[in-house]
Amino acid sequence: MRRLLSRFLEWLPATAYRLDRKSLRNPLATDLGCSAILIACLAIFVLGLGAVIAHCDPPPDPLAVKGISQVWLGAQSTWSSSVDRKDVAVAQVNALLPMGRWGLGLRARSTGAVGQFRPDVPTTFGAVEAYVEVHRVVFERDGVQLSPTGFAGIAIPLESQNGKPPVMPRTCTAMGGLRIDGLSWRGEVGFGVHQQLEGLALGVTAHVEMTPHSAWVLDFAAGARRNSVTPYVAAISLLLRP
Repeated sequence: MRRLLSRFLEWLPATAYRLDRKSLRNPLATDLGCSAILIACLAIFVLGLGAVIAHCDPPPDPLAVKGISQVWLGAQSTWSSSVDRKDVAVAQVNALLPMGRWGLGLRARSTGAVGQFRPDVPTTFGAVEAYVEVHRVVFERDGVQLSPTGFAGIAIPLESQNGKPPVMPRTCTAMGGLRIDGLSWRGEVGFGVHQQLEGLALGVTAHVEMTPHSAWVLDFAAGARRNSVTPYVAAISLLLRP
């Protein structure tokens, strides 16, 4: 751009001098020359303005969070180290609010949970879960984003026996770890406390969209090994949307 401008400034005086001499003999040549100078000036102006606009409007940040809003319906199988599998119908709402490189995730769903109506008698019951998650993107490659994350949630039982709800080891779930977002999938790995397990736990969540209208979701958490047994809870869901 600077080289083009300098050449134009060198060319302008010489051209003006030649046009001044021709104007005495040929008025048409004068008009054509003035038009050429005007067009050249406009071209320089447009190129300079385009460069300024391009500088003021940088390309999108590849580390920016991509927002989502989804409603799913489907079926879920829930089981643990202490109870057999139970199948339940589920409804799930996902939302991710982008704030630059920060993201605020919200998830609410009906699900199956593991607890005890009577001491030492674990069972699976229906529940409603709500989670809040915050993460910040720190790395991106080919559309895949990596973020440190923290999330917390609570499961509220929908069933009771003799007017009493089931008891779970914890009052809530709270973990910190890593989140990976791909084009049609995402996963989280966290370490902390899990509402359905005693002690510290490791949790894994994966959401894979097979088509624009179907997805598999896996939730798994394992606690500290006790009496040669590693307690865990797991759920796998097939979700559909219009």
